Amino acid sequence: KAVPLSHYLLFKYGDKNSNLFHELVNRTQGDNREAIEEAQRKLDAVQEAFDEASRTAAAAAASLQEAQSREADAKAREAEAHASAEAAKAREVEAQKSAAELAAREADLKAAQAEV
Repeated sequence: KAVPLSHYLLFKYGDKNSNLFHELVNRTQGDNREAIEEAQRKLDAVQEAFDEASRTAAAAAASLQEAQSREADAKAREAEAHASAEAAKAREVEAQKSAAELAAREADLKAAQAEV
C-alpha cells in the first residue's frame, strides 16, 4: 500500500516536534521569487487595465449625461419653435380674416360712393 512521504514523516517524527505539521504545511517549497514577481506584474497589469476601464466608463457616463442634457434642451427649443409657428399661423389666419373684412368694407364703401 502506498503512503505519502509527508504522512510517514508526520507519523515517525510527529511526537518529537509538535509543530511539524504546521512547518510542513506552511514552509515554502523552494525559491519561487520569479513566479511571485511574474504574478505581481500580471496583477499590476490587471489593476492598470481596471483603472483605465473605470476612467473610460466615467468619461462615457459624463458624455452620456451631457448628450442627454443637450437632447433635452434641443427638444425644448423644438417644442418652443413649434408653438411659435402655430401662434404665427393663428396670427396669419386672423390677419387674412381682417384683410377679407377690410376688403368687404372697402367694397361697400365704393358701392356707397358710386351711388352718391
